[in-house]
Amino acid sequence: MNLPVFFRNLFLLFIILFGSNKIYSQNKIDSLEQLLNKTITDTSRINLINKLAVEYIRIDLGKSHEYSILADSLSRIINYTYGSAEGLRNLGVYYMHKSNIVLALQTLHKALFLFEKTKSIEGKANCLLAIGATYNQMNNNDSALYYYQNSLDLWLQIGGANKERIAAIYNNLGITYRKTGNIPLALEYYQKSLMTKGEINDKAGAGDTYHNIGVIYSIMNDMGKAIEYYRKAETIWTQVGYEIGVAKCYNNMALAFSNIENFDSTVFYAGKALDINLPLHNNRGIAHSYNILGDMHYRKNELNLALDFYKKGINYAEKADCKQVISICYVGIAEISLKLLDFKKAYLLGNKALDIANEIEDMTAIMLSSKLLADVCANMGNYQEAYKFHKLHKAMSDSIQNDANSKKILSLEYEYKYQKDKIEQEKTRLEQKARLDKQKNITLSFIIGFCLVLGLAFYIFQNLRRKQKDIKIISTQKLQIEEHNLLLNSQKEEIQTQNELLHQQAKKLTEISDIKSHFFTNISHELRTPLTLIISPLIQAIETNNCDKATLDIMYRNARKLLDMIDELLQLTRMEKGAIDLHLEYANINALIKGVVNSFEALIIEKGITLETEGIDKKCMASFDPACIEKVVTNLLSNAIKFTPHGKRIKLAAFSDNINFNLHVSDEGIGVPESETGKIFDRFYRASNSMNIFGTGIGLSLVSDIVTLHGGTIKTVQSEFGGAKFIVSLPLNRLMVDDAYETNQYADENNVIQPDKSIKTNVSQNYTLLIIEDNNDLRNFLASSFTALYNILTADNGKTGLEIAIHQQVDIIVSDVMMPEMDGYMLTKTIRKNPDICHIPIILLTAKSSEQSIIAGLETEADAYITKPFSLSYLKAVLANQLKIRDKLRSRFQKKVSVSPSEITTTSLDEQFIINATKIVEDNIHNECFSVDVFCNALLMSRTSVHRKITAITGLSSSDFIRTIRLKRAALLIKGKAASISEISTMVGFSDVSYFTKCFKKQFRTTPSAFQSNG
Repeated sequence: MNLPVFFRNLFLLFIILFGSNKIYSQNKIDSLEQLLNKTITDTSRINLINKLAVEYIRIDLGKSHEYSILADSLSRIINYTYGSAEGLRNLGVYYMHKSNIVLALQTLHKALFLFEKTKSIEGKANCLLAIGATYNQMNNNDSALYYYQNSLDLWLQIGGANKERIAAIYNNLGITYRKTGNIPLALEYYQKSLMTKGEINDKAGAGDTYHNIGVIYSIMNDMGKAIEYYRKAETIWTQVGYEIGVAKCYNNMALAFSNIENFDSTVFYAGKALDINLPLHNNRGIAHSYNILGDMHYRKNELNLALDFYKKGINYAEKADCKQVISICYVGIAEISLKLLDFKKAYLLGNKALDIANEIEDMTAIMLSSKLLADVCANMGNYQEAYKFHKLHKAMSDSIQNDANSKKILSLEYEYKYQKDKIEQEKTRLEQKARLDKQKNITLSFIIGFCLVLGLAFYIFQNLRRKQKDIKIISTQKLQIEEHNLLLNSQKEEIQTQNELLHQQAKKLTEISDIKSHFFTNISHELRTPLTLIISPLIQAIETNNCDKATLDIMYRNARKLLDMIDELLQLTRMEKGAIDLHLEYANINALIKGVVNSFEALIIEKGITLETEGIDKKCMASFDPACIEKVVTNLLSNAIKFTPHGKRIKLAAFSDNINFNLHVSDEGIGVPESETGKIFDRFYRASNSMNIFGTGIGLSLVSDIVTLHGGTIKTVQSEFGGAKFIVSLPLNRLMVDDAYETNQYADENNVIQPDKSIKTNVSQNYTLLIIEDNNDLRNFLASSFTALYNILTADNGKTGLEIAIHQQVDIIVSDVMMPEMDGYMLTKTIRKNPDICHIPIILLTAKSSEQSIIAGLETEADAYITKPFSLSYLKAVLANQLKIRDKLRSRFQKKVSVSPSEITTTSLDEQFIINATKIVEDNIHNECFSVDVFCNALLMSRTSVHRKITAITGLSSSDFIRTIRLKRAALLIKGKAASISEISTMVGFSDVSYFTKCFKKQFRTTPSAFQSNG
């Protein structure tokens, strides 16, 4: 067999394998939606909505996303934790299909936490399966196998009618082991999947596994076996009406026949695949068929037909964004050009194929394209470059060949094990047959003897029957009396048990009532103190018309204290509903702790307490949510200070063991009674020896919830000083985090929390800021605060603000959400749909801090969402950052020779506008008379609108934009040495070569000739 042809076909096989593989039933979705319309119970509706989300994930990701969000939201309203967990799991699967791996893992781990909270083994098993599939998508095979195995263990533990899930996991394990090259284990799990699917009569699923086994035999180069299993899959999928699966089998059979050079069968099956895929608009499958046909005609030396099929393959592969097929089709066309001795074209196409192969990091595609380029360079006489490509081809070929040999050895081992097992089974069968024959003879003798004994026993039985009948009647009556007595005793015990339960419930309700009463008494005292320290200085300031900085500091601190207490209460509520999202950062946790310790310095000195620290000056990198961990450290230190008398001491120690980060906070206070250590983290609970000290009993409960959410543990013991000691242990790596997080505001060289000084808010006053806010005081305050930085425009509602944005030059908008006439959400949606102004950055301000409100704001495509109260410095930094991003995008367009529209735009409408504008200029690039007026007419926009739009996106005027496009086209032509410089200047619409040279030098800071030499 021709080895390069085999590798090419094996490469195509993997592309087909990773295409669409979804089997679904629209009838099931229709029946679920009909049932949903008839269901009244809240929990039943949520369960049906979650089932619809599962079904739609196969055919409509958008609808699956809507149903997942709806299920989670409804569940939170009625505190239905299981429904919320199911919704989050479906949402995590949605993110996985959208390739948002980090968000998928975060959401699935959150769902897993809720399933564990509800003690749902089935839900936990489903969640583990989804996490395994996510790691499988990342090609993290070890993690995928770990989570698949855990899920399988739970499903086997559950048992019952769960064989569909077990079969699916067997199939997934087979796929993963196949990807790792462990062919025997892959086949073993595929066979287990087939057996389980046969038990539940899952024909469609069996087709999927047959297809996967066919792929295994194709990899092992056993085309006869491969075709046999493809035919089994095709037969089943034809029965169930899964057309895309049938077409996939036909394409794979065509590849198999191509490998054994049966070209008639190759054409037949590729044609059958096309007949199915063309009406379905399955562009990926169509591209595969055309590529197979192109390869087959090339091998038959029918070059014109091969070229036509390769071009069609590229056309459909581009529609499907299938870069692997595009690369291999370019290799095919380049091979045709090489045969026709068009070396220059073959070289260009080969490089194009190699660039795509390198982009997708595919060894087979790199091997094929580098071999082609080596042949082309050798024919062109460029032996140095030919040797370079030959080395690349050899390296890729050896790597792939070694992998193939390993798989072949594994397959032989599996075949040997299979034959050995078969012999052992036959031997066991013969031994069992001999034992059965012997047992039959013994049984026959026993039956004859038994019949004789039975006859004798029947005679004796008839004599005893009369006597036993009388005895039985007496015994039955006696048993009935005893059963009646037992029933009475049982009822008496049940009544006593119910009385005890009622007594315990009454006692529990009394305790809960006392705890709540005590909590509200304490919270009233806690709120009164800061309110007094705000109201009294305020009255004094009003009466005396005088307010110094110290008074303002007191008012500010106590206002912050009130806000922190309210946030803490709200966070508890959200924690109860499972609505807390961790925002993990990979940072120096000790720097954060040191910053919190420093903030308590004044209070510690005031109380006369000694604070000892250990380990917080050492750098310790970990994954954690800074805001949440700050609450943990603050609560533990506050408690230690509150319960430690004057003159005593507190110790805080931090250290790690490469797996967990450990924090110990010890005090010399009153301690916690040993009998109450298990209750100290309960909501509103306060130890019996702390009743005379004000507190709410919510701090430690919140700390416990946060630590648990991080996957850690917390406990309390007696400290070495005789007081209380709190021990917190957190995993160093809660989730995999991108390396970019390693640079963090908590990780400076001194391990001390410092404000971020990198944000510069000195912005040119050439920018215009539109402030939309219905509150006069806040609007005027913001306007006066930004007057020195921007040109300011204001509006008191969204409708007026929209008019200003349409008719005036606006660079950035700050808008409130809740306003008359038109709110901030509607304003943002309207601007994003208007092609003239959709480029303007929008920052929303709101008092709504819930997760749903933030999501609603960001879904309108707002650039930032800031909750009130906010820091003016933070708002300035956000504004400066948004404008800086726009400046960078403009600079990228102006400096780079080739830039995709998606690289310089922030909305889809802007991207389409730049695509259209660039195409119009390129279509008229040779026309030196092409003017701005003609350009605007072609865009169907006024000159003013075009100028505003072009300037906002690229930083150029309309005429500069046209000239820049001409010069960039010229640069590409010069780099490719398409013609002489004077000819290129005419080709791009410059009649004067010297003027062209002047413009080119201004744009690229070098002359055209120097650019060509360096290119």
